[in-house]
Amino acid sequence: MLVGIAQTTLTGTVLTATDRQPVAFASVYLDGTTTGGYTDDAGNFTLEIDRAQLPATLVVSHLNYATWSQELTEPTESLDILLAANPDRELTAVQVSGRDRRAENLAQFRERFLGTDENARRAELRQPERLYFEREYERQTIKNADKIAARHGVNPDLVNPEWSADGTRLSFDADALLRVRGRGPIQIDLPHTGYLLTVSLREFAFNYRTFQSGYLGSFYFQPYEAPGERPRKRHARNRERAYHNS
Repeated sequence: MLVGIAQTTLTGTVLTATDRQPVAFASVYLDGTTTGGYTDDAGNFTLEIDRAQLPATLVVSHLNYATWSQELTEPTESLDILLAANPDRELTAVQVSGRDRRAENLAQFRERFLGTDENARRAELRQPERLYFEREYERQTIKNADKIAARHGVNPDLVNPEWSADGTRLSFDADALLRVRGRGPIQIDLPHTGYLLTVSLREFAFNYRTFQSGYLGSFYFQPYEAPGERPRKRHARNRERAYHNS
């Protein structure tokens, strides 16, 4: 379906190759571009593609499955994509909503969800107690870890570290995926633009391997005006900039 002269909408469904079950939160993107997103709970995705980007390689990746790719030379309306299981990946899902990593989880969510510029740092995240965090880990092994440890030491924050019998290799659970769910609406005060943002966050995910993030939820922007003519003009100017840069 054509959206305009220069754009087209690509839709598809990502399923398991064995029993055709939907694969949620698979990363879908055009390689080498900023065009991408995630599948929803039913495995569906929608990408708005600039026709000038074609030909390009469409990539679908998920931690539990082998990466799928296909060259796109012409716009296509819909794709059915089957992902094969990846037996080489050993994942352990761990809930870490306790005190041990909650502060770190919250800081990383804020950074990935709001950004890192000055405006994001000034934003106030309210009701953080309504956020629930989960991490998935991928087992990794470092060869010649004894030599590395002798020079630099061993990171004390490694999760489930285990040395090999000969003391040369170190295995541990590396961060693979951060998931965040909301137990209720949260609010974010954006003083730079004068908005109070209410977010009903269904799920947010950040992939440490691809450095891509995606989310499902609803957003409501409620404008407010600071007293005085200068603050109102500043809000209007910053809102216009935010709109054109979005």
